[in-house]
Amino acid sequence: MKKNIKLSLAARNALVYFVLLCVAISFSVVFLISYAYREVLLNTEERLTHTAEMTHLKFESFFTNVETDLNQLASSPILRQFEQIPDSANLSFLAEEYEAFLRTKPNYFQVRLISISNPGQELIKIERKGTDIIKTPSSLLQNKADRDYYNELIALNYNEIYYSKIDLNREFGKLSKPYIPTARIGKKLKGGGDLNDFIIIININLTDLFSELKRSIPQNDILKITNIDGHYILHPNFEQAFTFEFNKEGVYFSDFSEPLASLTDTVKIITTEKAVDSFTKLKYNRKAYALFTIISANKADVLATFYSWRKTVLISSTLLGLVILTIAFLYMRKQVRELKAITKQLTVFSTSLGAKKLPIHRQDEIGELAREFEKMSYAISTSHDAIKEAKQQAEEAHKEKSDFLENMSHEIRNPLQSILGAITILKQNQQLPHQTSFLDSIQFSSQQLQSLANDILDYNKIKTQTIELQPEWLSISDFCNDIFNSSKYLAKQKKITFTFKNDLKNKRELALFDPARLYQILNNLITNALKFTPAGGSVTFHLSESENKNFIFQIIDTGHGLTADQKEKILNRHYAEGESAGAGLGIPIVVNLLKICQSELHIDSEPNKGSNFSFSINFSRKKNDNRPTIEKKDDSVNSNHQLKILIIEDDPQIVQWYQHMLDMHSLKFLTHPTQLQQVKNLKFNFIISDYNFGKRQLKIDNILPELKSILNPKGKIIIVSGQAITFSDDTIAVLQKPISQNQLFDELESNVFSVFGMPDFSSIEKDYDQQKELIKNVMDLMIKEWRKDQRLIAHSLSANKLSDFEAVQHRLITSIRRLKLSEFESLLNHGKLAFETKHTASIQRKINAAFDHYIEVMMTYRAQI
Repeated sequence: MKKNIKLSLAARNALVYFVLLCVAISFSVVFLISYAYREVLLNTEERLTHTAEMTHLKFESFFTNVETDLNQLASSPILRQFEQIPDSANLSFLAEEYEAFLRTKPNYFQVRLISISNPGQELIKIERKGTDIIKTPSSLLQNKADRDYYNELIALNYNEIYYSKIDLNREFGKLSKPYIPTARIGKKLKGGGDLNDFIIIININLTDLFSELKRSIPQNDILKITNIDGHYILHPNFEQAFTFEFNKEGVYFSDFSEPLASLTDTVKIITTEKAVDSFTKLKYNRKAYALFTIISANKADVLATFYSWRKTVLISSTLLGLVILTIAFLYMRKQVRELKAITKQLTVFSTSLGAKKLPIHRQDEIGELAREFEKMSYAISTSHDAIKEAKQQAEEAHKEKSDFLENMSHEIRNPLQSILGAITILKQNQQLPHQTSFLDSIQFSSQQLQSLANDILDYNKIKTQTIELQPEWLSISDFCNDIFNSSKYLAKQKKITFTFKNDLKNKRELALFDPARLYQILNNLITNALKFTPAGGSVTFHLSESENKNFIFQIIDTGHGLTADQKEKILNRHYAEGESAGAGLGIPIVVNLLKICQSELHIDSEPNKGSNFSFSINFSRKKNDNRPTIEKKDDSVNSNHQLKILIIEDDPQIVQWYQHMLDMHSLKFLTHPTQLQQVKNLKFNFIISDYNFGKRQLKIDNILPELKSILNPKGKIIIVSGQAITFSDDTIAVLQKPISQNQLFDELESNVFSVFGMPDFSSIEKDYDQQKELIKNVMDLMIKEWRKDQRLIAHSLSANKLSDFEAVQHRLITSIRRLKLSEFESLLNHGKLAFETKHTASIQRKINAAFDHYIEVMMTYRAQI
């Protein structure tokens, strides 16, 4: 077995100093290398920018000179004379002028004069062949009426300069060899009469220009010129140039990912793993046609000197570190020898809690350290045993408590379910007017008791303040009145005067709060007040508001009251005595829940004078729109989508409830499944139906095919049943009676976004070879960008700025199609139409809801990778 090496304090110190020095040197070297690397790349980028600008200038200068030459030929007196008198003599003089012109212009290899009156017929053709200047005989002159440049030229205004596409020279429709990169510059000239219009055109050999451009860049750099279609017209490998002439695909888009349409005449530098590339748009005056230069510097060539220098620095730094390490260990060697004997005696204590063979009889600092260590070891061992035993006892007690709470919760929930079912049946029948308030009170109390029973197992969450609040928009006045009504019976039993005082200015106003938690707080305080107030006394439940709009709740009783010491113990959750003390187990729950609600309990009490338990909470408020006090969810079900819903229900009261709950949607009602023929030609997003109908007990199971035939492909059937039934079909959901509006809305929400489809991430997984980290990074970036675009879309719709909307849509379209979100693409196209009608509010809600859905799906997908 290999023996572990133990370093002494001195050796560790020496090693620490060495490591710190190495870290300092490493950081310096890394910083220096990083700085040098950035400087080299920065200089390369600046060089490429300058080279690109010079190339742009030379290219522009060349064609400026061509335009000057063309203007000179177009303004020739001989041409003016020929335009007035188009006879053979003047034509001959003009040909001689063109011959003389070509002799002085080695880059031009053709000058032609073409008639417009005789459409496309060459009048003069002077061309360069080798070193000779040749005039084409009249018998060999061609008609160019079918050539693109002729038709494009005659469409221009007089004296407007024409630029052709750059291609290879052709004779009689075939490519000439050797291949010559060619541009044609021309003008449309008006003659002396209507029949004497001409075209003058120069064919330019671009070989020398391209050679000059290549010579102007550094030796190791590569120059390429491409047109807007991605076909190179200048490339180190001629086989990659003028691919359109040979019916081949352009090569640019396989070499670079930079979109050509985004480039301008400002140089753009892009650095990749292998090269530094500069992109710029050349000035070439042809409409719907553009040329771009790409100058590339190979990183291996650019950084060759840097790599050599870096190697030297790393080797020197490593050697320096080794020298320093050697010196440090030689210097500390003496100290290591002196302490090694002492430290060896102490190392045996690290493997056990007990102390063995300590040098406790030594009369120096080491002996004193050994004796203290022996005492500490004994104390640690004793404490460890005690902690282990206490831990075991605590675990057993916790298990017993958990078992008790679970059993008690189960025993309470069973009878409560029966009570709630009975109340629902009673309320569905016709009850007498005076029975309604009793049924409401019983239902309210039973529902709250059920909520409390379900939360018994969450008591530890309440203690640790990790419980999550579930706020709803409710009328605080109606809620407190229900609590008051549910407690009146207990007050009447004890012969206590129980009153509810409501001093709110707006009693119909809605507040955002968790009804279950607020019920726990108020019910505990009211129950305690009634419990500890003697017969003949009074309890007042007072609801008011402060100047800063906080709700103030007070429970005032005429009970025994509390001393200052008792109040302190209650508020610190350490007090639990008999009935005479005035505090039960519920008060600690109240204190904890109020803390979760960012409030606290105040107690104003004196012995024999009663008590006032109060607290204030700042709930958000909003106006009541005269709907029921329990407000419908303000989400996609009610706000963002108008759904087509078929409801099959024969109970008029339930039909009225559906109408009220879903009034923002397109509803169709049937009283019996036999009426399905009335809607056989319609399609619905949802079909809500009872399970049994009439005395014949017709069940939905028997008509599912008919229901699916009128269901939207992405829709859902919701069956409401009084019994527990299940379906294996994903398009069918079951809600057990009695159902609440929240249950209904939750089920609708679970499928409402299906009208927009679900993202398909397969292309992203394929593009990144199923590499999870890369996919996570892509999803993080996409989620960030979609959130940004969601805000921009909303702003463009609110501000009615179509251009901003289209800009974001253009940026989104790639990822939308990549994720196969055709429904969302259609929705955005529909959004563009909304600008014309000035009705953007409705489409804004739908687009915002779609964004929320897709971003949530992306986040879920990202979390599951």
